[in-house]
Amino acid sequence: MREQEIYLEQYDWTIRVCYNVKDKDCSIIRKSLLKLGCKGEPLDDACNLIMENKPNKGITYSNIDKHQTVVSVGFTIEESEFVNSISHEMLHAVQHIAEKFSLDPKGEDVCYLMGSLMQAVYLFYI
Repeated sequence: MREQEIYLEQYDWTIRVCYNVKDKDCSIIRKSLLKLGCKGEPLDDACNLIMENKPNKGITYSNIDKHQTVVSVGFTIEESEFVNSISHEMLHAVQHIAEKFSLDPKGEDVCYLMGSLMQAVYLFYI
């Protein structure tokens, strides 16, 4: 598993991204989710998904009040699946930030936000 922290100064928001997550990494992701206040069924569902150890899976959890998000992307079979999985999960993060700051989901701000997140992923992961 590889880990990246992305800080969005404009929103004072931190996104912790975990790549190539496998079942053996579940305890690390669980601790991160607990730290954000994730508990009960959402926590169980996230851990169960990771423990299935199936390719092309991901989860995103945000604590909107803390301005923090955890993104977990499992192992992928091919590069195109990685692009699909990471963009899918990052869109959830963008939606959470847009909700907190009342950003227009059809506006330029969310497009620039998504672009900056994907650029950060590219620079780190590729």
